[in-house]
Amino acid sequence: MQQWRSRSNHDTKSKSTLILELV
Repeated sequence: MQQWRSRSNHDTKSKSTLILELV
């Protein structure tokens, strides 16, 4: 998961928002 975080570090906020919406 490190690689994903590194490359999607700037997309972390976007992903968090999506997850929050899903939940």
